[in-house]
Amino acid sequence: SIICGSGNNGGDGFIISHLLSKECTELSVIVIGHKENIQGDAKRAMQLAQASNVSIQFFPEINEHLTKRICTSNTELWVDAIMGTGLSRDLKPDYKELVQHINQHHAPTLSIDIPTGISADTGLILGAAIQATKTITFIALKKGLFRDAGKACTGHLAFADLGIPSRRAKKQKPHTIRLTTSYPKSLFPLKSTTNLLAADTHKGQQGTLLCIGGNYGMLGAILLSSSAALHTGIGKVLVATHKAHHPSIYTQNAELMPIDTDCNQAMKAAISQASAILIGPGLGQDSWAIALLQTALDSNKPTVIDADGLNLISKEAVSMPKEPGQQLVLTPHPGEAKRLMDEKTIRFDPFYCIEKLSAKYPGVMVLKGAGSLIKEHTKADIYLCDAGNPGLAKAGMGDTLAGTIAGLLGQKSYSPIEAAKLGTWLHATSADLLAKSTSTFNILPSSLPPVIGQLLATSVQGKSGRTEKLKQTNKIKALYNPCPSQ
Repeated sequence: SIICGSGNNGGDGFIISHLLSKECTELSVIVIGHKENIQGDAKRAMQLAQASNVSIQFFPEINEHLTKRICTSNTELWVDAIMGTGLSRDLKPDYKELVQHINQHHAPTLSIDIPTGISADTGLILGAAIQATKTITFIALKKGLFRDAGKACTGHLAFADLGIPSRRAKKQKPHTIRLTTSYPKSLFPLKSTTNLLAADTHKGQQGTLLCIGGNYGMLGAILLSSSAALHTGIGKVLVATHKAHHPSIYTQNAELMPIDTDCNQAMKAAISQASAILIGPGLGQDSWAIALLQTALDSNKPTVIDADGLNLISKEAVSMPKEPGQQLVLTPHPGEAKRLMDEKTIRFDPFYCIEKLSAKYPGVMVLKGAGSLIKEHTKADIYLCDAGNPGLAKAGMGDTLAGTIAGLLGQKSYSPIEAAKLGTWLHATSADLLAKSTSTFNILPSSLPPVIGQLLATSVQGKSGRTEKLKQTNKIKALYNPCPSQ
């Protein structure tokens, strides 16, 4: 059963019905809207379907008869060609009800171009959305298919270029670059000391990371971060926290070196030898936390800021660097991002958010979520990592990500943008590897670091990969895939 709207998405549905007319013995087409309203390419596609003797039934409006037909249908497959990329506002109540009935039906659903109800620009649900089993999208991969609800509703994604030559598509200016699941070696320029360590390499050459956090009752957060950093190849990891926590650090992870935050001499020495700093996990927001965050910002060292460090910045409790010289990486989740923007947005548009944040704050911004986004201050490119799974929806996963990025940054082989891209990809892809060997329920923040280390080693020395670029198509900023066969 193919359900068509009266626009171009419906026209795609008519073409599908024409192609299936000789192959499918039981084929029906349901059209929502007046026949007279179907114009242009969609009308020509409808006429082609009619010439193939396809059974087409028109419903000028969504009524009880239509909803009953859907609920009682014995169809084996729904084809969703109701609304496509042109949707920009919430579905009307009757369309919401229709979507719910299709979602509740036992048959799988194939969405054409994009699931009805998903914004192609943001990935947000516009009132209600088809929960597709599979989506086939045309000409370009829409960025809304890779973020938040769009990612959840798309199902398995397939791509068809409709015969458009790749040389033409490659000429389009990219909007966003996708970090693919096959590791794009060429995307991350790595020094030879990282590719293949020399036999005489020592820990001093691999950098020192200073992790600051773990206020009372929150030691676990900084331990997760520090452990993740250790598995990236960093030479030494220092953990600055309350002295009362030091015995726990020794018993939890002997490789970590605790520093007493109340000892000024020890803190100065730690900051001096650090090649990078991570601050925020378990930091809290008291006077102890504020003083430490200001110290980190004043150090002029490459710094990753997460969790309560971001919350303190949003409260303007500290002074941010006035010059863009300090290398910073900020890693907010959507809640922290809203506070940093200081905007009461009704809907969280991640692409708008990453643009605003990267313009407001120096350094690199990593907007976490289903389809994490990465952008550098003053640079146009947005990077999207669509690896990862619901197993990452656990407390502590952000701490592990921050530690991974900081561990890479501290090795000096990676710029902040490279560390952010690579760290985000390693973190998400490690979760996907774990999901294959166990289940998403069993993935814990502490289970990621060993996989991250192994993945880093195999990826650096593995086959070179590729990137997929987002382009602009008919006002839809979309993702172009130069290798559709893959």
